[in-house]
Amino acid sequence: VRVAACPLVERAKSRRAAGPLTWQSTAESLVDVYFAAAASPAREAARMAQELLEVERERDELQRKYAELWQSLTPDARTLVAPRGPLDPEARHSLAAVVRRPLLRRLLLAPLRLLGLLSGRGHVATPEQPTREAADNFELHFAWANEQHMREELAGGSEPPV
Repeated sequence: VRVAACPLVERAKSRRAAGPLTWQSTAESLVDVYFAAAASPAREAARMAQELLEVERERDELQRKYAELWQSLTPDARTLVAPRGPLDPEARHSLAAVVRRPLLRRLLLAPLRLLGLLSGRGHVATPEQPTREAADNFELHFAWANEQHMREELAGGSEPPV
């Protein structure tokens, strides 16, 4: 024999069961779900992929600027700054320091000009323009800057390059 349930009793049971389900607790649970989704590994992987894409774009732009700069150099300048050219990085740095000072520049370059005139300006092979695939040239020219930057980052501060 089945007894019909009283509607008032059923409503009371439903209210007791739904007691913890408030708008406040629902909102708090929803916020927790959003935070969990935002911190999920998939979100982190997407962020890292976006950062990688930005770094690759920046690298491409730097390589484009490098090729443009290389094109703007005269053949003599290319010879002096080429990765495996006649001057090592220390010699280039020293020469740049000297030519920044007008008096030292005149003292150094006057005898060199005279020697150049006397020697008939011997023909020196001009280095070829770097290609887009020649990332090693790019790295050779800027490796010191990358190393300096990494040292600064590891030291926890960014000091201007020497």
